[in-house]
Amino acid sequence: MITAANLKYFTTLTPQHIEAIGINTGYRNLNIRQVEFLGLTTGGEFCYSTVFFDDVEGELCNGKVFVKYDSMMDKATLEF
Repeated sequence: MITAANLKYFTTLTPQHIEAIGINTGYRNLNIRQVEFLGLTTGGEFCYSTVFFDDVEGELCNGKVFVKYDSMMDKATLEF
């Protein structure tokens, strides 16, 4: 079950929170500058719109990330 406190937390993540979850998931150097919570997917993932700096292109880009929270393990993971 996702508690009210977890729901509040996972709907108000900052770029730093998203990057920390990404690091724990295995991603490096995400360079996320802005995030906006969009909603919950039908699979129970928290969907965020992101603005990130793409080192390869050398410019700001837009994308989406999906944060999945496993309440049994008390662990969040990130997917693109």
